[in-house]
Amino acid sequence: MKSQMASPGFTDVFAGLVAVVNTKFPELGELLLRRIVLQLKRAFKRNDKPQLLAAVKFIAHLVNQWLMRL
Repeated sequence: MKSQMASPGFTDVFAGLVAVVNTKFPELGELLLRRIVLQLKRAFKRNDKPQLLAAVKFIAHLVNQWLMRL
């Protein structure tokens, strides 16, 4: 998550990596998603637009990776 926040340009790569790891260890994918949602809430409360956009973009890419597997 720290790497994704530091360089949002690679969000799609990180989401793909998480999708692959999630197939073997679903608990890790769930934990990551919970942490991203908490980060999104914190960024919203602080009115931190760059961090908010990075969190939303990461969640969107995770959803896209999930839909590709169906």
